[in-house]
This record gives sequence, structure tokens and C-alpha cells, in this order.
Amino acid sequence: ELLSSLFDEISILLYIREPMEAAISLLSTRIKTGNCPETKDLNLNDFSKTINNFKIIKNWETVFLKENMKIKLFDRNELIEGDLIKDFSSESNIDLSSQLIYPKKSNETLNLAQMRYLNYLNQYFPPFINNKVNYKRKDLTKFIVERFKLSNFFLPTLEEFESFKEHFAEDNNYIRKEYFPEKKELWSKYKKGFAKNKNIINELSPREIKFLDAIKELWLYKNFALRKKFVLLNRMIDFYINIKVKYFVLYDFFVKK
Repeated sequence: ELLSSLFDEISILLYIREPMEAAISLLSTRIKTGNCPETKDLNLNDFSKTINNFKIIKNWETVFLKENMKIKLFDRNELIEGDLIKDFSSESNIDLSSQLIYPKKSNETLNLAQMRYLNYLNQYFPPFINNKVNYKRKDLTKFIVERFKLSNFFLPTLEEFESFKEHFAEDNNYIRKEYFPEKKELWSKYKKGFAKNKNIINELSPREIKFLDAIKELWLYKNFALRKKFVLLNRMIDFYINIKVKYFVLYDFFVKK
């Protein structure tokens, strides 16, 4: 009612995401924002309501009606030149300037190491304490993301993938028939591969825990300026990655000032 008083016509463009990819992205987002998710793996029961595309579409249609809705797949194979901005602009009749400067990509899904390390540190650096912003957490997510750009992404096992596929099969079939009748399958073939064993984000080796505890202590250390603290953290991470030491003595990273 509020919007109808402001606009003569309202059209909704809704992008929906393949359930498994949506679940991994949601898990990543929860960790990025400082949460310690109760679900440490791809537990279908935890995600089934949040990533249910059928219910998402019906919720929007209840308010804006089906004739005012256009559903699109959040899939590079379905986007114009694989580009969301170009696709959205085309669907919205927006002429993109040739001089448009694309913003830097943000909120990309964390890799497995980033998920595990940040999830561990989140318990010591929650986003809020007593309903107030926890400034000790500042830049922690950014730091972990930038320093651990690895290629070991969080992948489902074949069993997990098939479980999601079976659970949402009826919904996907309805969406395909109703909104994409020209398609034989709603989603493109999954090509990212499968994990041999179930990925658990709180599974850390004793060495990793020792390393993360060192980061925690240095992050909390108050006697260094922020710039110097980052220099020490970077040196410690390089040492950890390249030297492959078994144990850490945090004092070693404080003595060279």
C-alpha cells in the first residue's frame, strides 16, 4: 500500500540461486558477519527454509502479483555476457555508459580456510558486545580474506549435493514449468566438483589452533600501533605458510620491534 501510493507501476525483478550454492554462500555470509553458525556443515534442515526459492517467489507474488514479477536465474550461464550488472540493466531498460567503472567485487564466498579460521576467531571477536559494536573486531574479516586467498573452496560431497537436489526437486520442477517452460532443466549442470569427505568448518588441526591463537593474542595486543600490528601479523602468517613450523612461540614475533 505504501509503494502503490508512490508509484503508478511496480515491476519486480527477482534473481534466484541454485540451492546448494545458496547454502554455501549463506554459510559464508554468516561467518563473515561475525557469527559462529550452529550448523558446521551443509545441514539441509538448517538451510531448507532460508533458501527455498518456491517460497521466496510466492512471498513476493503475494504482495506484487505474478504479472508484475520476472524471475531470473542467478547463474553466469544465464546472464548477459555472464555479467549481473549488464543483465540487470538490460532487464530494467537502463542504458549502461561505456565509461562505467565497475565497483570492486565484494562479498565473495569465503574459501574453506577462510571459513574455518574466521569461524574460530569469531568466538573471541563477536560483532557486538552488550548490544554495542565490538571495535576490537574491526578489519578482522578483511584481514583474513586478504591473507588466505587459497583455492580450496568449500565443496559439498556427492551425497550432500544429491540430498539437496532431491529435497528441492518438486519446487525446481514447478519453477521450471511456470517461469522457464523452454528449459529442460532449471539449473545448469554442476561443475565445481565434490569433496571426498564432508567439510566441517570447525575441524582444525592442533597446529592451526595454535596459529590462530597467536593471531588472536596479537590482534588483542594493545601496545602496538595498528600499522605495526599488521606488519607483525603478516610476518607471522608468512612464517606459518612458508616454513611450516609445528609450534608457535608468540614471543618470537614481538622481540623484533
